[in-house]
Amino acid sequence: MGRLEADDKKKKPDNPLATIVGDNLLRCRRKTRETIRVLSERTGLSQAHLCDMENAKRNPSLATAVILSKHFGVSLDYWTVDRRKRKG
Repeated sequence: MGRLEADDKKKKPDNPLATIVGDNLLRCRRKTRETIRVLSERTGLSQAHLCDMENAKRNPSLATAVILSKHFGVSLDYWTVDRRKRKG
């Protein structure tokens, strides 16, 4: 596999749920104007863990989803709903 192919794989995660969760996490952070560092300090979740979720590299555990839901004032199912605008 060439370097460009490897870079392409990084940009296109195999887990669509992780992409939805990451997009929703970014949406919440933008709305509250929190950096990853500030969110980490306020929730007790590591910056690396938050970054990996936002970049669709991992899904949150139930405990993490509960912490984030409480912090942002959203329901647990918020994280799994695709809010991206669709073409067409």
